[in-house]
Amino acid sequence: FLIWGSNVLRGDLGESFYLGGRSVTGVLLERLPATIQLAIAALFFAVIIGVPMGIFAAIKHNSPADQIVMSVTMIGISIPSFRLGLILILVMSVGLRLLPSCGYTVVNLIVDVLYAFIDPRIKY
Repeated sequence: FLIWGSNVLRGDLGESFYLGGRSVTGVLLERLPATIQLAIAALFFAVIIGVPMGIFAAIKHNSPADQIVMSVTMIGISIPSFRLGLILILVMSVGLRLLPSCGYTVVNLIVDVLYAFIDPRIKY
């Protein structure tokens, strides 16, 4: 365990049993750009949706509209992210056919999603 721990401190996370002996560090670095792009897209949508809803709820404090916004927010926070992700895939991909259900392209994810909302006839 001490040898593995010292290797981790040097950036060597070992070899993957699942991926046929490939370097774990290499696999993580290979997938890092997609992870960063997805995180930026999620942050973008969280700010675009969350800030206006928060401002609206603050302006209409203690009104029925405020209660609706706060209820939707509490439901959204309470649902585990993996379950909400599956629900959104079912609704947006299977039900409405607005977005792809899987896959990754190197192009700008935010522009793709916005374009899919603007012109839903696009098929991936």
